[in-house]
Amino acid sequence: MDGALLRLDNTPPAAAPTVTSANYPANQFDQPGAPIQFTFGANGVSDVAGYSFAWLEYPAPGSPRPISDPFTGWAATVAAPTLGGSATVDLVPPFATGFASLYVSSMDRAGNSSPVTEYVFYLKPTTPSITLQGPEPKFGTQTEFQLRANADLEAQSPVTSFTVETLSDSGETTQTIPASDDGIAEFKPTIDSADESFIVSTTSADGWQSDTNWYFVNTAPTVSSSTYPENGNGGGSGVSGTFTFKPPVKGVVSYSYSFDWGSTYTTVQASPNGQAEITWTPPQSGFYDLNVYATTANGTQLLPYDYFFTVN
Repeated sequence: MDGALLRLDNTPPAAAPTVTSANYPANQFDQPGAPIQFTFGANGVSDVAGYSFAWLEYPAPGSPRPISDPFTGWAATVAAPTLGGSATVDLVPPFATGFASLYVSSMDRAGNSSPVTEYVFYLKPTTPSITLQGPEPKFGTQTEFQLRANADLEAQSPVTSFTVETLSDSGETTQTIPASDDGIAEFKPTIDSADESFIVSTTSADGWQSDTNWYFVNTAPTVSSSTYPENGNGGGSGVSGTFTFKPPVKGVVSYSYSFDWGSTYTTVQASPNGQAEITWTPPQSGFYDLNVYATTANGTQLLPYDYFFTVN
């Protein structure tokens, strides 16, 4: 190194990189499911040695390294095969649908970063379906649902599994259910909570995560009256009306109800088919609320229902 001069390079690449995709064109709605092929170009800068890239507000797959603004957190890098050369990466985004944005910056041999290019595109929905098989749920026994992957997503890469998150009074649980070759699975939970729901998503063979679908087990009773229709007008002061309560699930043994937001509830027994009827006479005209909830044989109090009507 006799007579050699060391030069400190503090000059970043002057031009932002070019970013193109062979299968997900910019500013368009695209079908999710296949890895996104990006090509990063040096945009005429001969000293570019590689590229940093990061999803908007998310880490990108790959070997992470910290980089400076405008990126936050961690980003991935890819080397250019030659100085000033382009590089190609295949990425699966960390989100399933909607607006997608990738930030890309080129780097020279000294690690200086160029201005940033933002590549924007849009992903169509990939929501799986949840279908109840057979009759309404029954407390304490298994209820069967069919889970089916989004057909367009399945066509891109086979769905290999479903992720089911169960939310109930007793907490949260998550399970993974393998998918059949045609993207279908059976889900057989035991309904044992008054407030139970399932959040379902899929994972494809290439790692793509779908949107989530939410199934809510509605345990509130059905209320009806011919004299005093729901959200309508009927009857009159002193005119008796019959209200029919029908069960949302099997195993209902009684109903408790209160008119006009009263704190005291009256309980009536259900018939063998789980239904009950009451007769009520309004003391005066005006707007009323009937609040009803059912109780099962094991003492589970189900969700309440508010039935609104107006007395002529």
